[in-house]
Amino acid sequence: MSQMSRQKHLEGDFTPGSPLPSLSDPNRHLKTLTGLRAIAAAWVVLFHASLLFEVWVPAFAKLHSVTAMGFLGVDLFFALSGFVLCHRYLEILGPRLDRRGIQDFLLLRIARLYPVHLFVLVVFACYVGLMVALSQGTAGNEFSGTYFGQNLVLVHGWFNQPLAWNSPAWSVSLEWLAYLFFPILALVLFRIDKSARTMFWGLLLGIAVYIPLVLHIVHAQSFPVATFPSDVPNSGIVSLNLVRLVAAFGGGCVAFVLARQCQRRSLGPIKPVFVTTIWFITLAIIVAFGRSGFTEQDSRTWLLSPVLVLLVAVTGLGGTFFGWLERPLMIRLGLSSYSLYMTHWFVFSVFGVVPGLTIGPTLARELNISEQGMLARILFCVAAVAMCYIVAQLCWRFIEEPSRRGLRRRFAGSRGELPVEERVESSAPVTQS
Repeated sequence: MSQMSRQKHLEGDFTPGSPLPSLSDPNRHLKTLTGLRAIAAAWVVLFHASLLFEVWVPAFAKLHSVTAMGFLGVDLFFALSGFVLCHRYLEILGPRLDRRGIQDFLLLRIARLYPVHLFVLVVFACYVGLMVALSQGTAGNEFSGTYFGQNLVLVHGWFNQPLAWNSPAWSVSLEWLAYLFFPILALVLFRIDKSARTMFWGLLLGIAVYIPLVLHIVHAQSFPVATFPSDVPNSGIVSLNLVRLVAAFGGGCVAFVLARQCQRRSLGPIKPVFVTTIWFITLAIIVAFGRSGFTEQDSRTWLLSPVLVLLVAVTGLGGTFFGWLERPLMIRLGLSSYSLYMTHWFVFSVFGVVPGLTIGPTLARELNISEQGMLARILFCVAAVAMCYIVAQLCWRFIEEPSRRGLRRRFAGSRGELPVEERVESSAPVTQS
């Protein structure tokens, strides 16, 4: 297959104004899942902010049952990633292990992940270096050169290693690991999809990817939760984060195959009442777990992982219920969700929102927020979150989108200028080949 035809198959033609998204058409933008990405990112942001927000603004504690479970936003991202990757690449990578096809896939994935990761890592390094040089801060163990090197090559989340530098980036490291193994997984999924017993083999594979997490839940094999270098280290090589990736990402991949099979067999769109019920039940379960005080350390928390995978599958099927997820604002926030996820930790570091994370002077300390009146504290909390979104939009507009566009064009020619989901938002014409 020539480079031009290969990339045309990779990217395909996109026709605006299409009807409900079809999981059999890899060139359709699954808008509902882009909107869901916005929710996942906001969930993580509020999770990291909630500990101090609840102290400064006690009324915020009323949301604790939801915000306290915000770490599950990462698992939601993993499931979304598996589902969307299968939608885009299963028919390309599934038939056989093609060296050039795998190379194209991995290069495009690097263009997706690495520019923003590198940018934020360098910003952190400059900030820490400046604070130390001005003798206004001290670089803790989490800012060591060794951890910087691991972050630089995206291997820092593969084993039971401490959370360091831009802490949320541990999931990006694991995402990259999933990309490396995805071509092999695609081989299996493709054959399951073409099988006469797709549902049976799909469910069997779904059970298989959840076995490590089930072992953790029933305490047959406990995997340690990742900690910061300043905390007491946990023993073991394989961390719970890796097990979460296998379950949620693998589950998202399997969910795509099963959801597409259901769509092929269906005579019409998914029933709105069924979608509403799934969303309501999911929210109710999350709230119930949050009110029970479940945390990452509680193994029973991970019973929610397959629930999130089911939520992704139902949302990916689309329907009239999801009009609110397809609104321009939600699409915009979804497209910039990766930048939000990657930059919010730095913004919170400067504001002094994350408890225990102090590099140098923070706005909260300089303004003595804890001693201010309620209105001042509310405004500070709103300003901290608003700044996260402002920085994310700037990062997406000036770092993520231009660098991804440039790298895709370098790797794949003019057809790699924009990924399919971003062509919806771009008013510029896309070169056809």
